[in-house]
Amino acid sequence: MLLSAIIALQARKEALLPPYLGKAAHALFLRLVATTDPNMGAKLHDDSEAKPFTVSGLVGLPRRSATMHINAGQVCLLRFTSYEDDLSNLLAEKVLPSLPQEFELENALFSVEDVFMQSGAHPLSRQTSYQELAQGHLLDARSAPTRVKLFFMSPTTFRSGGKNIPLPLPGLVFGSLADRWNAVSPITISREVRRYAEEFVAISQCQLKTRTVEIAGGKQVGFIGSCSYVALRHDAYWRRVMNLLAEFAFYSGVGYKTTMGFGQTFTHRFAAKRSTSQSS
Repeated sequence: MLLSAIIALQARKEALLPPYLGKAAHALFLRLVATTDPNMGAKLHDDSEAKPFTVSGLVGLPRRSATMHINAGQVCLLRFTSYEDDLSNLLAEKVLPSLPQEFELENALFSVEDVFMQSGAHPLSRQTSYQELAQGHLLDARSAPTRVKLFFMSPTTFRSGGKNIPLPLPGLVFGSLADRWNAVSPITISREVRRYAEEFVAISQCQLKTRTVEIAGGKQVGFIGSCSYVALRHDAYWRRVMNLLAEFAFYSGVGYKTTMGFGQTFTHRFAAKRSTSQSS
């Protein structure tokens, strides 16, 4: 199961927060999982492979310069996703239904007002399966669109050859998504995705801004904004794969440090439904 869950929070007291809370959300996620299932918590903490979950920063709080000011009673959202069956089931069946009434992020205390997990319960909550995604794209008899638009809603970057690359190059975007899909999905897609994207997918339009984030004692440069991609080679299979991976990005995120709030990525369909402002 692939899961996107939204936790509605209310600030219990006034607080001054750093502008980026991805690391704090990451620590909270691991703590909640470990409290419910110590073995799963240890696996997520120690596993050197890509971890099959993402967290967001706080959604709905305006960022002002180097700090975020939050007032008592202010409402915001926190988003957790998982794209691995065991973890998704643990979240949906045990972790999220039994959240504590209150918890802290940095020095701010929040109460849990609501949790949304089902498709349609909130614009950003959703459940599906790899089989359903594949059925909707790879086995669809209709012609797949040649264009895909992605919205990068939190700072996004890539690591390649030991370097940080804060650009949504087609090979990096679709190659990283394919790697994550094939790592856990029972349905394998061609490992030539990266090469196809490098050679036959072009950027048709981009509106990007650079963001520098202080995280884990250092600075990380990323980008936010939108980018449209067009398939130059009109092969039906590859167009379907490109659209499949674009939808998968909703759950997996894109690029580097997605477990700390980076790379929150939506298709136009989801971005248009957002009822809150950009996540921190």
